Amino acid sequence: MLLSTILLLLNFSFISTFSLVDLKPEIDKDTNLLIYAKLRDPETGKVWNMEEKISSNDTLKGKIDITSSDGQMSVFYSFGTYDNNKRLVMYDNQCYEYIHGSDWKTYLPGVTSKFINQILLIGPSVFYRLSGLHWLAGQDAVIRGIKMHSATADLARVNEITFYYKTQLDPSSGVKQPSRILLAIPNDKKEIESFILDLYFISQTTRQLGELIQPTPGIGCPNYMNKKGIEFPLPSDSSFHLIFEETINESKRFLKEIHVDETIETLRSSEIANGSTHNYVYDYNLGVSYHSEPFNKSSSCSIRPIELTDPGIGADGKFSVSELLWLKGSYEYLGDVYYEHRSNFKTSVWESVDYNKALPSGKYDKVVTTQYLAKVIIDNESVGYNTVGATRNAYKKDPSGKFILVDSIRRNFYDFGTDLDESAYHEAFQISDCFPNADQRLTLTFVLTCEEANLDIESCVKASEDMVYELRQYLADKIVKTYQISFLRIADIVFVFTKDSIKADVTFLDVPSLKDSFKYTLRKIDMKSIKSSTTTDTAENGEECLKYHSSSYQSPRILVYCESSKVCIRTEEVKTDSDGILCRVYEFPMKNLYRFGSDVSLKNLHDSVISSLSHRSFSIRRKSASRNLSYKIVDIIETNEAKDEQSKRLFNEIQSSKKLTEMDGLYAVSIPEVASFSDCYRSCAGSEVIPCEIFTFCQNGNEKQCTVTNMTDSQIASYLTTDENCKTFAKSHLSDYSIKRNRKFKKKTTTSFDFDLERCATNCFNSEDCLSFEYSHGQCSFGGYFSEETTQYASDSDIYTPKASRKYELTGSMVVYEVLNTELELDIDQCAALCDDWESTGGQACKSFNFCPKGIKKSACELTAYSVKNQQTLTNKSDICHNYEIKVQHLHEEDSKHPESLEFKAAGVNFNESFGYAFLLTIVGLFVGFSIPCLVIKVKSSMRNGSSRWTKQVEMVNCDDITF
Repeated sequence: MLLSTILLLLNFSFISTFSLVDLKPEIDKDTNLLIYAKLRDPETGKVWNMEEKISSNDTLKGKIDITSSDGQMSVFYSFGTYDNNKRLVMYDNQCYEYIHGSDWKTYLPGVTSKFINQILLIGPSVFYRLSGLHWLAGQDAVIRGIKMHSATADLARVNEITFYYKTQLDPSSGVKQPSRILLAIPNDKKEIESFILDLYFISQTTRQLGELIQPTPGIGCPNYMNKKGIEFPLPSDSSFHLIFEETINESKRFLKEIHVDETIETLRSSEIANGSTHNYVYDYNLGVSYHSEPFNKSSSCSIRPIELTDPGIGADGKFSVSELLWLKGSYEYLGDVYYEHRSNFKTSVWESVDYNKALPSGKYDKVVTTQYLAKVIIDNESVGYNTVGATRNAYKKDPSGKFILVDSIRRNFYDFGTDLDESAYHEAFQISDCFPNADQRLTLTFVLTCEEANLDIESCVKASEDMVYELRQYLADKIVKTYQISFLRIADIVFVFTKDSIKADVTFLDVPSLKDSFKYTLRKIDMKSIKSSTTTDTAENGEECLKYHSSSYQSPRILVYCESSKVCIRTEEVKTDSDGILCRVYEFPMKNLYRFGSDVSLKNLHDSVISSLSHRSFSIRRKSASRNLSYKIVDIIETNEAKDEQSKRLFNEIQSSKKLTEMDGLYAVSIPEVASFSDCYRSCAGSEVIPCEIFTFCQNGNEKQCTVTNMTDSQIASYLTTDENCKTFAKSHLSDYSIKRNRKFKKKTTTSFDFDLERCATNCFNSEDCLSFEYSHGQCSFGGYFSEETTQYASDSDIYTPKASRKYELTGSMVVYEVLNTELELDIDQCAALCDDWESTGGQACKSFNFCPKGIKKSACELTAYSVKNQQTLTNKSDICHNYEIKVQHLHEEDSKHPESLEFKAAGVNFNESFGYAFLLTIVGLFVGFSIPCLVIKVKSSMRNGSSRWTKQVEMVNCDDITF
């Protein structure tokens, strides 16, 4: 009796340390299995539904999906690469690691039985661990309405296990395909508990299940069931182009196209949502973005400060590709899965889990970022990866401590390339339309000479044409790095090669205004909350406050400007008070105020460039030769605004599908024998005698028609007829005015009109009562003479005043030898104004002037009483200076002042009566001699630090460049 008691105690001791985990499942290699089962507890009636997927291709691994009244959970296991005694368990948006020692230390939710916990963690495939036992035939029984055979086996002669299988199976097959398993096992109280495992479906499938049994992406696990050391393949390119669809919380969808270059801290984004296109260019150097719809095709452009919610910005306020593509974090290899959002093709997945993480949208308790990459074969050898998709799930805990998914972003990538088309790259980073006015641009011409002893100048120029990309990159790099100028401020670099010279026209844009670049909030401030150690200054307005502190190397966190007291305060924090003082509060999350202030202004740029780059020598390695080409910058000249793109746009389309009637030649005439749109364009643009304002061009097959008029667009409404083959263009007069920033009239001469800027300039130009005009937020109003006394400061208004230079035309580079007077350091408008008002002691009027733009030498304005068109006038050829002559129509105005100075006079006839005749004669003359093209090699391209990306083109520079 004593011996029997001892043996029974030993058996129970053995069972208490024995686990089914210790038995290895007997499953053939390269097998894929599906099993559906239910585990029931007869005493409580509780049921657990289980679905198990098994793959034994490379290693044995599986996934068990469990559903019960307590909820859903998934169990993941793997043999070989991951210990058999470990499981990953997912439920409630969390992933836990279960480790088996002498037993499973942790129970699944809702489970109280140790044995049920063990079966659920092993899965219904437990019978593969038991099929190798010694089985004895048992009694038949009816199971789920079907008669079945049975077989029993003992584990340690106490655990009774009974398998029920279908009668058509033999015993050896039946124990491998049971329909029910009855398990009897002693519990901790040494009582026998029975459990029923019903197996409804056991099938081997040809489908590869390895990609379906990896840990579910997007939840985040402490580790994953794969080999260690498979590193996340971070992209090495700092510039690229990509197209992707972004879905936010499964509701908002955006199609985005992005061009990014991290080396110059610039990004271009085009977004399509709800049928609308939004275009943004982000300048992370200055911390501003430019918005247009669509970019470069709209006259409107808004500038705003970059915020922490903008793409690619980290919590530190800095831009990086890693932030943009969600690459930061400790990524671990999850495995290969099918990406359901892109045709379910196979991808390799890496995942990063961060707790208590701050994102632009807020702070979260857990953030899981998942990257889906597709393998590609490179050069038939190495393996690379293309990004297919990415998800970012952000969780917060509820009061019970469960993780709740509150925000989800998914990106599906359709194009991810680093080989950018040159023209597309150049177009992507253009913001020229945001700076349309002449005073917002500056073109400097860099004059280069060769310093090659073994090459004549012509051969050197020829060789340099093949080195233009390297030349341009050197020049752009030097400018950006030397002066810390934002790359976007270089609007264009155009190389011009002639027989004996090399010139590069570099066009710079202005720094965005402070009021556009930094926003503020109005708050009532408790001034006592500001620390006494804080520096307090005074400023006339908020912009002056910003400008003052932009010179400080340490950018402030907060600036406070109070209009009532003119106080400008730099501080670290402020407190609001309902009884406090109303002030502007500026915050700088990008910490970019100093960087903004250090960007060289257009006003100082020329002098700065001259002092640093003039007379600088440099060498560039030749592509097909061992020797370098050496150059020297001999001069840097400020190019006059006639080369400005805004000045080139002489006409704007005002009517589509409409044309002018001829009106019997009284106000408009039809130009005969017009061959192209450019002929019609020149008919209006090239007239020096008749002030043509509008023209219509029609083309119907080979039939072409051109009609011109001196009326303004406001006068022609009743003279237009519908014709789908026609378009009507009006002269743009905006370039005839200079802008006075941040000024408005104290007293206006007219009420305000809802005009765009071009229309406002045209109406003022055609009005005898308009001497200048004010423009603010789409409102146009006329005024008198501009002066500081008649105007006042306004942050949102500008005043435009007529340019004296509009009375003059460029005649060319032949300059008049004999001059009346010379003045230095004037710009072209000041020189024109001086000529216009000139009265010499000899009574001679100024009829033309030579203007030499500023370079290494100071600019020079030379007034003359002669015309280069007169063959008796002594002239010289100049490489730098140009001659400007008063236009014919303005010469008539001077006739009354100095009749003796005119070589001819216009007869006093009615203009409208003679318009058609005079215009027709003028146009015939224009057709004969006006269109003489000039062939130059222009290299227009874009710079990328670290690589050459330039486009070379040969252009005919004439009116035929304008196409209909």
